[in-house]
Amino acid sequence: MLITPRGESRYFVLVLFTISMIAGSMLYGGVGALVPYVGRVFDLPHAQLGLIATASVLGGAAGYAMAWQLTAAIGILAAVPALLATKVMRQKVAA
Repeated sequence: MLITPRGESRYFVLVLFTISMIAGSMLYGGVGALVPYVGRVFDLPHAQLGLIATASVLGGAAGYAMAWQLTAAIGILAAVPALLATKVMRQKVAA
């Protein structure tokens, strides 16, 4: 499991997002190369093989939406303690 490094949450999120985009593009790019073999093994017509690419795109969009929400949650959770700490520090300086 990946653990967010202290003080570098934006870079951590950037790396996670980059890895997910690379993995998604590799999956989608690999579908075209695998379709002839999948069609032969499972004896599927071309129409059903076309659904594989559609399903991978829709699955990727759903995964992207979930990753977006997770990134927003991680980003907010990482930012809130920092914002609270700076607010407390400002109050101490003003006092």
